[in-house]
Amino acid sequence: MTLEERLNEIVEKQQGDAIIPFLQGLTQEERKSLVPCLNKLEEYYSKFVQLNENTYGTRGTSAQHRIINLTALVIYSLKEFRKHQWGINTEQLNELIPWYVPSWLDSFFKEGEGKEFGGFYGMDYEVLMDWIEQGILTVTPSPQTIAGYLVSYINTTAILQKREITLKEHIWYLFEYDCGQNWMDNRNGGHPYYPYKYLIENGKLDRMRVLRESLLAVNRNMNKNLCGWFAGMFTALTPSIEEQLALQPEILAVLSASHSRPVNIILGMLKDLCNHPQFRIEEFLNQTSVLFASDVKAVHQNTLAILNKLAKERKEFRDAICCVAAQGLMSREESTQSKIVKLILTYGETESTTLREALAVYTETMLANTKKELKAYLENNESGHTSAHNEAAPAHSEQPDNDSASFVYEPILPIIREDNRIQEIASPEDLIFLASQVLDGNEIHHFDLLLGALVQWDRQQDTKQISQWAPSFNALTNY
Repeated sequence: MTLEERLNEIVEKQQGDAIIPFLQGLTQEERKSLVPCLNKLEEYYSKFVQLNENTYGTRGTSAQHRIINLTALVIYSLKEFRKHQWGINTEQLNELIPWYVPSWLDSFFKEGEGKEFGGFYGMDYEVLMDWIEQGILTVTPSPQTIAGYLVSYINTTAILQKREITLKEHIWYLFEYDCGQNWMDNRNGGHPYYPYKYLIENGKLDRMRVLRESLLAVNRNMNKNLCGWFAGMFTALTPSIEEQLALQPEILAVLSASHSRPVNIILGMLKDLCNHPQFRIEEFLNQTSVLFASDVKAVHQNTLAILNKLAKERKEFRDAICCVAAQGLMSREESTQSKIVKLILTYGETESTTLREALAVYTETMLANTKKELKAYLENNESGHTSAHNEAAPAHSEQPDNDSASFVYEPILPIIREDNRIQEIASPEDLIFLASQVLDGNEIHHFDLLLGALVQWDRQQDTKQISQWAPSFNALTNY
C-alpha cells in the first residue's frame, strides 16, 4: 500500500488514532510527496453537499476534518496552509506539540495580529502563555493581542494571579486598548470593577497606578461607553482628597475628552475638590474654552457650578473667572446664559477692561435679556455697530409719483457691512474654538478662516493649551 493509499484509508475510515503515528513515520521528502493527495482530500471533504432532505453541510465528518487538519499542519508549507485552511485549531496543534511544531507558526501568528480573526480557533490567554512558556511561540505578541485574550479572564482572579507577568505588565494593557472590558465587567453580578478592587485590597496591584491609568484611558480614543466605564472606575475606587490632588494633571486632562460622560463625572468630583487651597485653579480655567465648546448642556451647567464656587472663595481670580464664564455665552440656552449673567453681576467689576472685552466678543449670541442685564458692562463696546444700516441707506426726499404710490422700495444694503462682519480670531482660545467648529460645518467660511488663523497664531501656542486641542484632533481621526 502506497502512502497516498494509506492516508486515504485513514481519512475514509476515520481512523483518528492512526494519523499521528502515520505522520511521525514520514520523512521530509515523503511529506512533500503527499501534498497533492492532501489537496484532493481537502477539496472533497470540505465541499458543501446536501446531507439529507433539509440539511446541508460539508461532506466530511468532524473526525475526518480533524485528520485532515492534523495532516495539513505537518505536511503543508505556510503558503499551502493559507490556501487550504481557514485557521489553526489550538487543541489539534496541542496534539502534535509533543513531537512537532510547524516551522512557520511564528509567521502565521504575527500575520493574524490586529485582524478580527487572528487565525486560531480556541486561542485564549492561557493557551497563549503556555505556548510562550514552552517555546512553541518564539515571537512576542503585541500588547493589543495580549489584552484581547486577557480580557476574557478579567473576572478570574486565580488566573490573573497565576503568573507574575500578568499583574506586573499584561493587565495594564487593558487600560490602553479597547477590548470590551465594560462588557466583561457586566458579568460580575452587580459588583462592577470587582477584580481591580480585590487585587488592590490584597496588595497585588498598585492603587495609585490603577487610579492614574483609569484617567489616562479616557483620552486614548476608545468608544464612548468604554471611556465612561474607565471614568466610572476612578470614582468607584473613591479616591481620597490627597489622591485627587496628586492626580490633578490627569484629572484635568479628562476635561478635554471627546465624550461628555467622563467629562461630567470629573466635573462632579471637582465641585468638591475646587475649594481646596491646592486646587490648580489656573489650569482649570484654561480648560473652560473646551468645556464651553461642548454641545452638551450638562457640561456647561457643571462648569458654571464650579466657577461659582471658585469665585465665591478665591477673590483674586474673580475677574479671570468672569472672563472665562463669558465664553459660555456662545450657547443660546437661556438657563446657561442666565447663570452666567448671575455670576458676572455678583462677582464682576463693571470697570474691568478685560471683562468688557470678553463680553464684547459674544454680543451677537447674547439673548435680549442677557444684553439688558449686562448693559453696564457693554456700554461703549458696541459703538459703530448701530449706524451701519443708516450709513448704507441713501436718503430719499422725493415723494413717489401717483403711478407708483402703492409700492414701497427698500434700499439695497451693501454685502459688506458691520452687522455681518466675520469675527476675527483674537486669541489662541478663539483659534481652538474655531477648530472645533470647522468639522461641524457650521459656516462655510470657517475653513478659510482657520487656515489664516493657523498661520497667524502658529508661534503663539502655549504648552498648557495642547490638551485643549484634543477634542478637535479626536474628531478629525473619525472624520
